[in-house]
Amino acid sequence: MQLPVWQDFYVANQQNGTEVLAVAIDFQGAELPRPYVEQANPTYANAVDTENLLGLHFGFQAVPNAVFVDEAGIIQYAKFGGFDIRKPADRQLAEEFAGADQVLLTTTEQAAGGFNSDEARSHFNNGLLLFHNGNREQALTEWREGLAYEPENWIIRKQIWAIEHPERFYSGDVDFDWQREQIALNQ
Repeated sequence: MQLPVWQDFYVANQQNGTEVLAVAIDFQGAELPRPYVEQANPTYANAVDTENLLGLHFGFQAVPNAVFVDEAGIIQYAKFGGFDIRKPADRQLAEEFAGADQVLLTTTEQAAGGFNSDEARSHFNNGLLLFHNGNREQALTEWREGLAYEPENWIIRKQIWAIEHPERFYSGDVDFDWQREQIALNQ
């Protein structure tokens, strides 16, 4: 889990005026990820995106991500898919940005870009509407249809898994070994 590592980063850099905002993408709402936040006890802001608004806006299909925004509100760096503060190269980027007297060159690294088909986007949106109206099974059907158009969309895939197998996501640590097994089975 990255929350405790981000907490260490935040404490070390907040005197520079650095702020951290963590956003979980979870269609099921804030209650399920809440225990992870409570366990990590971060002093920086945390939010939950229940509609994948960030994914739609920025065009990513996978998490974790990082977006570095300067004091003027300008995105100076973004990496979509695979940013991990525990990795030395990613940590170095974050620390350089936090300590920068000068603006970094604006850079975006993107592993995948939003929805590549109108059909996938339509199924995704229909699924969200159904899910938020209490039609879980119909929502899952819509998301599976959307995933058929875009099998590399990890936002949709992981939400399906989390809804069908909450014990793999919300009972202690997230079960990444199980996720890797599912990927291997579906290749």
